Amino acid sequence: MTILAACGSAVTPPLPTVVPPTAVSHTSIPTIAPTEIPTATPNPAPTATLMSEPTTAPSSTAMAVVTVSLTTSVSTTKVLVATATARAISVSSIVSAAATSAIAVSTATRAPAPIVPSASAVASTQPAISPIDTGTPTPQLVPPGMVIAAANAGQPNVTVRHRQIWLSMTQSTVKDTSLFSVVGDCNSIPPVYLQRVGNGAFNVDKFIPALRTTQNYFGKSFSRVSVAANGGFTSAAMNDPVWADGALCGTQRTPFECEILQGRASIVFIQVGTGDQYVWKNYEANLRRMLDTALKNSVLPVLLTKADHLETLQGGAPPDYINNVIRKLAREYDVPLVDFYAASRLLPNNGLIDEGNLDFHLSEAGMDLHMLLTLQTLERIRG
Repeated sequence: MTILAACGSAVTPPLPTVVPPTAVSHTSIPTIAPTEIPTATPNPAPTATLMSEPTTAPSSTAMAVVTVSLTTSVSTTKVLVATATARAISVSSIVSAAATSAIAVSTATRAPAPIVPSASAVASTQPAISPIDTGTPTPQLVPPGMVIAAANAGQPNVTVRHRQIWLSMTQSTVKDTSLFSVVGDCNSIPPVYLQRVGNGAFNVDKFIPALRTTQNYFGKSFSRVSVAANGGFTSAAMNDPVWADGALCGTQRTPFECEILQGRASIVFIQVGTGDQYVWKNYEANLRRMLDTALKNSVLPVLLTKADHLETLQGGAPPDYINNVIRKLAREYDVPLVDFYAASRLLPNNGLIDEGNLDFHLSEAGMDLHMLLTLQTLERIRG
């Protein structure tokens, strides 16, 4: 059976019998996001094949899809669904697709809405699968003023105390005040977030030119690739060592710990939850663990709400459940909060690409808003 999962698919940490990703160097980081329909433990280890997905237009990114086949020794079947995005220099089958890329990062900028297989689909050897769309989102004709107005509606609540916490951390440790980090799912990967500053897709002068000073101050961070920002990552996967880069941090640290410890960033932006739509009841505990880890290691966490409602539409959660957890923990831990959800309500289709009734990928205007709010937050923290 072959099922493809999207960025927002539910991720449950794999059973011990599943072979974890092969450790690679920092220049080749696999970003695999598993989804399991739990039943029996498979006999053999899963076999995977890599295949290139064509893009609709020349791009600096490519996509690798892992097809996993499993057999079991009992009557039930465990379906492991995974998508993988890996840098082109580490995957020979997609080197040609990334040959003209300015940087060797291969990852999906778009994917279909998450697919939940029904009982009949799981039993079938040929389940219905939506085609993968790796094309570039069609730019929306959204004037900069609309994005600025949206940003004003979701202003970060950075307080004097938050800034004092950040300063006290950086003064007593080796943290670099000009470095920040990002962890999250598909809407936080470089091509749709920080990398857009470097390649000119986001031009701060179109929005608030005064923010260029802050952008320049944190300039080193925009070219950095986080080891904990991956399409399909959930809060559970973020806290599971099996999905970390073993070459950088060994086999005991989680992706979040790896990202926090292997760099000298003094701030970390956390925006994860889209893929937790089926396991939303565990979200609060997982987010708490990330906050505790960041603060223990002298890194100021900044929480962002998300623009989608997948946990309600697909998982039956109370309305805005995950975002309300994010707001609650921001107050409890007294850390900065960026209400991206509130801001995105002022953009066409709430800052999301129209993907039917399960929208969750950011549109171009949504990406601009994401970056604008990030810069505004950094400016307030820096003071």
